[in-house]
Amino acid sequence: MPVEFKFQQDKALAAIELLAEKGIADLSKGKIAKLLFFADKKHLVQYGRTITGDWYAALPHGPIPSQIDNLLDALEAENELDSGFAAMKSLFMLDKKFRYPRINKNPSVALGSMRDCLSQSDIEILEACITQLGRLTFSELRAISHDQPAYSNAWAIRGSANRSRMKFEDFFEDEPDSLSGVKEDMIENFLLQQSFPEPCFD
Repeated sequence: MPVEFKFQQDKALAAIELLAEKGIADLSKGKIAKLLFFADKKHLVQYGRTITGDWYAALPHGPIPSQIDNLLDALEAENELDSGFAAMKSLFMLDKKFRYPRINKNPSVALGSMRDCLSQSDIEILEACITQLGRLTFSELRAISHDQPAYSNAWAIRGSANRSRMKFEDFFEDEPDSLSGVKEDMIENFLLQQSFPEPCFD
């Protein structure tokens, strides 16, 4: 059974907020998706978990975080029926004068309003990815993401579909930042969670 993580919407919103506060040029939905992919990947191979808990799909333009993509779609469509729209609307503003709308922080919201949702390692990895990749264009980020083994592996088995789910186990393949034993710990922790799920209370 492939490893899965639990999506954490508050952490995803906090990660997007951090990107929006850093003055990254041309911060579109696509650029956010790519930057979060690299941040989630880097955190996974060093600490055994992702930042957001989202799962990634391989699409023609590269990896896409599924639940985060839904949140960004809801913001662009102003879909008030979507459960995540209110949270997105309260934190972000959309500049639609561009072909690919730019996402900006709502100026009425205090800086770092969601920061407490992120751990210190989350913040460090996000800021490292911003420093390393934030100046790249979406096209440049897309090209780099296409070279990732996890993307290539998923895309190769998609068949006639236009998307395929990426495996977190593949994030470690040919990854120089991967720390020894982290992949094995990730798999062991996942199997333990499957065997001993959190109790449910009425």
